[in-house]
Amino acid sequence: MRPSAISLIVLGVLASATVTATAHAEARARARARARFAYSTDPTSLRCPSESEMRDVLSARLGYDPFAPDAEQVVHVRFERRGVRGLAGSFDIQGPKPGHHEIASANNDCRELADALATAIAIRLDPASLGGQEEPPPLPAPSLPAESHPVDEVAVPSASPTPPPDRSDRDVTPSSRPSFHVGISGTGLAGELPSFTGAVDLGAGIRSGLMSASVEAEATLPASRDAGAPTREVSASLLSAALVPCVHAEMFFGCVVGRLGAFRGEGTGVDVPSTASALYVSAGVRAGVEMRVSEPLALVLSLEAVAPLSKMALQLSGTEVWSSPSVAGRAALGARMRF
Repeated sequence: MRPSAISLIVLGVLASATVTATAHAEARARARARARFAYSTDPTSLRCPSESEMRDVLSARLGYDPFAPDAEQVVHVRFERRGVRGLAGSFDIQGPKPGHHEIASANNDCRELADALATAIAIRLDPASLGGQEEPPPLPAPSLPAESHPVDEVAVPSASPTPPPDRSDRDVTPSSRPSFHVGISGTGLAGELPSFTGAVDLGAGIRSGLMSASVEAEATLPASRDAGAPTREVSASLLSAALVPCVHAEMFFGCVVGRLGAFRGEGTGVDVPSTASALYVSAGVRAGVEMRVSEPLALVLSLEAVAPLSKMALQLSGTEVWSSPSVAGRAALGARMRF
């Protein structure tokens, strides 16, 4: 056989192998999992990976980037705080292969939690990807005559590097999307009224990232004080509303409180009992901790220093029985639900 004929045989074999390998790669690409990606974190979980970092971890686990905006499946990943030191990561898959999984961590290491969650997602989306890349089929051996003949050297062009995946069409899901919350708490007041008393507070607000703002409505129980005789006393109660902007750092928060309300005082045990109302204005600072017990629910504990800006005083028969101090205190324990 002439050298040119042998060269043609070799070229044919190489072309056939290239077509086979290309078809095999295309089949593997069609079999790869495709999904849209959604990501969110509890704003108090500051050490958790960003959305792009989590996508990179998932792509590394699978060996390819599975995310596309037109995919049928949706993978939603979320990290949230549990209690004082715990964290939890979860994912929900919607589509042909639905699933839900949650992993909890007690050591407050969100990076380690993200690695474990990425592995669980990869197993759910594409179990075969964790077994390594498939080996291409062996090339068929050329059929050559027994005698040896010189073979023309054939230069095979090297494959061009695969360009990085285009991520310009990603679905963008902010990790610090605004959230709304409502809450209720029991508050103890010391100094703002004639004696220690309690109050019920209802609140609602919005949070975005590290900042939040709430409005609160409060009604206190009446607080009374003796006025020199067992039958003579003064009492007062407070009905108010407050604006509360706050800054958050993980589970801790600090707030400025502006309060406006109606102060109602009453005197009894005298010939002419009297009742009067006055405008109440105060400013204060609040510090507290928010301990999340589940996805929507958290316990909130706070302490507050209050400076009454309007001077309150209660008199009975021309004698002052009580007046508001320069600084008063509050302590509150309540529950907050986020949605």
